[in-house]
Amino acid sequence: ERARELGADATDDLTAADEPERLAEAIEAAAGGPVDVTLDPLWGAPVAAAALAAARGGRIVQIGQSAGSEATLASAPIRGKMLSILGHTNQAAPPDVIADAYRRMVEHAAAGRLTVDHETVPLERVADAWERQEAFPRRKLVLEP
Repeated sequence: ERARELGADATDDLTAADEPERLAEAIEAAAGGPVDVTLDPLWGAPVAAAALAAARGGRIVQIGQSAGSEATLASAPIRGKMLSILGHTNQAAPPDVIADAYRRMVEHAAAGRLTVDHETVPLERVADAWERQEAFPRRKLVLEP
């Protein structure tokens, strides 16, 4: 729902990500056909669907692991479609590029163009907050003294 509020053209329920064929069909339907480039912040089970939905010669750029640090991928779509899986991390960017991106992000936040869903939690509930954050809540938790 939040993604649609922010302008996403299509969304899908990833609770059934262990059904890669169904998710791949939804991805292709939303994209209007096979996908040339996928920016994947999820990894885990959803990347199998991304491989199935990929176009011949497609690329999957792996940028995170929100759905899990390990993935099981069938070799057939990777070989048959001649897919490329590329890893990316912002930590490899030169320090001046990181600093400039951070400066621009802060400018957007100060101007109200960038918001972060968050919840304030009292410091005495830090253990509870840590457990909730570890479970990947959809918002950030901010500790308050």
